[in-house]
Amino acid sequence: MTVTFGFAALIASPFNIISNFGLVTVLSVVFALITTFTVFVVLMIRMEIRREVLENAKQELKKAMALINNQSWRKMNGS
Repeated sequence: MTVTFGFAALIASPFNIISNFGLVTVLSVVFALITTFTVFVVLMIRMEIRREVLENAKQELKKAMALINNQSWRKMNGS
């Protein structure tokens, strides 16, 4: 917010170039702030879901490998 208000002060400049620079910079900072609070939140949620899916897949793989090892051990010992 400080950056936005600081560059917004340039909009009041009598020089057209500086005024336009202030306007463009304020719009860019506001757009970046809105993007940060919307798009990145959605991305973080999706990444968390993907992480949970991968963790569940790892657990299932460990269970399957343990079952396979247990069955092969039984075959080798004649049980």
